[in-house]
Amino acid sequence: MPEAQANKTSKFSSLMNLQYVWFMGHLTTVLCTVLYIFSALYRPFMSFYKRAFMGVLLSYSIVLYKLYGAPKLNKMYWMRLTNDENLQYMILAFVWMTSPPFFVLLLPYAIFSLFHALEYIISVLLPLFVPNQTESQKALIIKIRNFINTYQPITVQFIARLEVVGILPLLILMVLFRRASFVQPFIFVQFLRFRYISSPLVQREFTSLRLTLDSKLLGNEKVPAFAQNAYVKIRDFVIKIGTDPNIAAQQQKKN
Repeated sequence: MPEAQANKTSKFSSLMNLQYVWFMGHLTTVLCTVLYIFSALYRPFMSFYKRAFMGVLLSYSIVLYKLYGAPKLNKMYWMRLTNDENLQYMILAFVWMTSPPFFVLLLPYAIFSLFHALEYIISVLLPLFVPNQTESQKALIIKIRNFINTYQPITVQFIARLEVVGILPLLILMVLFRRASFVQPFIFVQFLRFRYISSPLVQREFTSLRLTLDSKLLGNEKVPAFAQNAYVKIRDFVIKIGTDPNIAAQQQKKN
């Protein structure tokens, strides 16, 4: 018995590292998101919503620490850090955590966390605590692995589309109904601008949206000429700010 207890303690000790803290952040996000959904059926518990984002902040801070180390009083350090997508998502998570709760704002993070948590479970926890796996356990791991490989690329594309055509309109409505300030849409536009430069998926979603709106609005007799002209000006302005050469140069230098 003491030997078994010592072996168990040794296994737990081997988990005490930054990767485990990263996993706990993702697990917290997933569990608190589920609890928030169920609580919403009766009376939403805002603490679950905020704790889900706390898990996000924890996991992303670990990623940034492992990539860049402790903060340094160094211009190059801060340039690299501020151009990292992980920091952009982390800042956005803090903004959402301190804003009125809307589930759609939490959804992208919950999806990311689900896949990261599943990957850690089958790659680290199960081999550590169940080294001699039965055939049924091996089959379960294969099913989880297939689930990750099949649905993770699909959900990444879904999140890119949600960021482009879902969240920004929601934020504008929140401002119109006085559920949010102008700060949230402004911050999210800056985030989208960064994402457009750094993510081919987001670029494709913007292109798809532009082509759809062009086909629906331009040359349509039902759409007044002033509305078409206004759309063209807004479209061209968005394209211009989204392709800022300074930001693009920073991203290329980073890559």
